[in-house]
Amino acid sequence: MSEYIKYDQIADIYDTFVRTQLDIPFFLNEASQTKGELLELMCGTGRVSVPLAA
Repeated sequence: MSEYIKYDQIADIYDTFVRTQLDIPFFLNEASQTKGELLELMCGTGRVSVPLAA
């Protein structure tokens, strides 16, 4: 059986249900070790991108 999440159907409510921020410190730490610009691919709703940009 092959089932998958249809993200286009849940994108508008994703941030309502995904409230974790446990991974943000990891990404901030990794980003702080770069020299130059940083590109986040597939940034989606911005849950990680917004803290990185700040």
